[in-house]
Amino acid sequence: MQKFLGLLVQEYRNYALFNYGLAALIVIVVFLGPLLVVQFFPNTAYYNVPDVRLSMSMVAAVSIVLLSVGLFSSSLNRDIKLKELWLHNSQSIYSLVGAKLIYHGLTMIALCFIPYIGLFFVGDLIVGTFLQYLVFGFAGLFLAITMYIFFIVITLLWIALNTQLSRYIGKLSYVVLFIAVLFIIELLNRLPN
Repeated sequence: MQKFLGLLVQEYRNYALFNYGLAALIVIVVFLGPLLVVQFFPNTAYYNVPDVRLSMSMVAAVSIVLLSVGLFSSSLNRDIKLKELWLHNSQSIYSLVGAKLIYHGLTMIALCFIPYIGLFFVGDLIVGTFLQYLVFGFAGLFLAITMYIFFIVITLLWIALNTQLSRYIGKLSYVVLFIAVLFIIELLNRLPN
């Protein structure tokens, strides 16, 4: 358990500054963004400030999930390239990847509370009691966690495939993966509804 906490602390040291900067950016987008829209576009006949805040909160929540998956991928790729964590550690691969997964998942959950707090300022758009706000927040958090797990599984698949392909074909593996992604997107578009 002590070694696992050490891995979490190492992830914190590597990505804490980025997460603090991301939190500040989310606060600016969710809370100051609607005020800037009112400042630069003073005619409110075309929009409503709570609508702008609601849409910015939703965009921020989805962006947090995608950025945390990107941070997980970047952390994994950085350690694969440096090979310091994998070669000089006696723990299993599950605990090494699991520490990264848990750290970035917990920071995603913590960062998702900022747009949720922004939803309290949308005025009369969401009419309900405090319990209904909590249920809405937990449903949104469940959706964010589900999206995070889905994209993490895809990311792990592509990183493993890229690592194996780069052994055989080198830098050409990125081109092969890009073509594979386009092929899978086209294949999914052709599936019947």
